[in-house]
Amino acid sequence: MLYSLLEKSTKNRPDTIALWSNDFSCTYFELNEKVKILSAGLLKQGLQKGDRIASYLHSSPEAIQLYFACFKIGVSVVVINPFFREFEINLLVETAQPKLFITERALYENIKKLIQPFSPIINHYYLVDFASTDGSNNLLPFLDLLNTNYTIENIGTDVDVKGDQEAVIQLTSGSTGKSKCVQTNHNQKLFNVKAFESFNFDHNDKFLVISPMNTMGALDFHILPAIQYGATICFLSTNTTNDLYIKQVPPILYEQNITYLNCISSTLRNIIKEINNFTQGIYRKNMLRYVFVGGERFPDLYYENAKKCLGMYPRELYGMTETNGPCAITADNPPKCGRFKALNETIKFRITNENWEDMPHNTSGEITIYSKTIMTGYLNDEKTTQQVIKDGWLKSGDMGYLESNGTLNIVGRIKQMVICNGCNVNLIELEETLLECDDVHEVCATSVPYMEFEKPVVFVSIHSFSSKNIAEVEQYLFSYLKKKLADYKIPLYIRILDKLPKNTNGKIDRKMLKDRALEESIQD
Repeated sequence: MLYSLLEKSTKNRPDTIALWSNDFSCTYFELNEKVKILSAGLLKQGLQKGDRIASYLHSSPEAIQLYFACFKIGVSVVVINPFFREFEINLLVETAQPKLFITERALYENIKKLIQPFSPIINHYYLVDFASTDGSNNLLPFLDLLNTNYTIENIGTDVDVKGDQEAVIQLTSGSTGKSKCVQTNHNQKLFNVKAFESFNFDHNDKFLVISPMNTMGALDFHILPAIQYGATICFLSTNTTNDLYIKQVPPILYEQNITYLNCISSTLRNIIKEINNFTQGIYRKNMLRYVFVGGERFPDLYYENAKKCLGMYPRELYGMTETNGPCAITADNPPKCGRFKALNETIKFRITNENWEDMPHNTSGEITIYSKTIMTGYLNDEKTTQQVIKDGWLKSGDMGYLESNGTLNIVGRIKQMVICNGCNVNLIELEETLLECDDVHEVCATSVPYMEFEKPVVFVSIHSFSSKNIAEVEQYLFSYLKKKLADYKIPLYIRILDKLPKNTNGKIDRKMLKDRALEESIQD
């Protein structure tokens, strides 16, 4: 199944560089040899088809080796982002119940206090940067799993992996609600890979992985498509500060002739800033063929600047963890924010009400998706699964409308619509209006109870924070909004912060700011 992607590329392009970073590279042949040894090593430890392994790693060769070794023997990967918080790690491990835990020293130190609750579940913790045992019965070096004496043949076990075999357990971000564990099988991931066929990738392409490898964005938008086409995966170490991390992008982009770049909106804006610094504001030709942006809306006002810097317009992709990758792409050229068409003919959209009934064209409702990539369900949560999946259709939690020609317009998350004294207020509209101000860097609009209804409130970060008079900036932003929006859309207050908090996917942590706003409203 998924391992066949690597097997095929190894057969066709054994000497092509599969993985590259500043201090590491390997060919497809070398990667596949590691994967075969590791898969045998896992079987030697007693792992069986249907078992689960937790992967809690920074971006590294071992992260990819582990993915494909598990795919080869029918073991699921429980994907733990290295920037997850304790409650997210707890949720994944307690729900998925992995038998082994693969991590590294620094990350192991982060979760030491969580180890005791996990102990009855997990047999061993393997550290990729650990040379020998420390006397502990369950703390072992990852190299123990890479014994060259291990082969599938001499262990005497060959595993037949079918398409409906579980492949990955991933966590939804929970930015607007409760985090859940998404369960996905091999077929669903393979159909996601097929969705990239229209882009004509080949072995000459180079995919730059911006997000941590242990994320949906890396696995579904980079690793699996790149391996399918025998392309090169270039990656950055995520074990560094965010500022230094982004500064690494421009040199790699130009020196390694990157052809594929995909990241969330706020990250792309920061990359463009660093590219301008790197090139001193002068356009320098790159080898990019595709620049995709997703995860957050990319407002129209940024497109021209992006084209000036990158030589092309970024194209928005729309997808979610539950769809295992993208299901829609920008409908227009030049692109317009929030307007999409299906990525291929197998993907379909409906706009439905809360009873799953279709809404007329140009009428807002919940975006409902049909795709062969849609998840198996939420692990151990059949009730919620049945609420969002019916007859192969998935309720997305996003609001939008369909034009008569099939173009999908995304308005925003359902929970980003506020009813204020009988009137609908779109928090996305409020955010994008504020982003048009030169001083504004990032915006998050949320809401709090106000009298008998809801009222929007806004958190903003601005450029050159220390040099601004905060009261004057707030007053200016209020005045600006009153010129652009109806009175009922004006927020109760605007709060200026030095920076907005981010979740583990690099997006603005809306839940944290919502909680802060509610706490402040109670105190008031």
